[in-house]
Amino acid sequence: MSRPAVAAPPTNKPVFCQGWYGNTGMGQFMSETHAPFWVYGSGKVKLTFAPSNLKRNFTVDERLQPGPILELGKRGWHVVTVDVPHLVPGPNGKKVGLNLLSITRIPRSNEG
Repeated sequence: MSRPAVAAPPTNKPVFCQGWYGNTGMGQFMSETHAPFWVYGSGKVKLTFAPSNLKRNFTVDERLQPGPILELGKRGWHVVTVDVPHLVPGPNGKKVGLNLLSITRIPRSNEG
């Protein structure tokens, strides 16, 4: 018995894992203190967050980076994690971490 083919996710947008609430149209809140997502490409990405006093740490492929501009390395899928020490009261009584407003891809100069 063969398995049905599974389509690969689109490479032009991030793939969010457990640790994120859905996009509200005004950003995407962390639902846990450790929140990963996948991005495809090379070069760099810039993460933009709503103002917050929460301390934050970032990793790309398990390598700690200072952020919010992150080096991806060679072309391919990369797992990015955002970590905060605790959650705070957010909209609708939910506990949240940071509110991610955008992920901007910064291609390598030879990618155009």
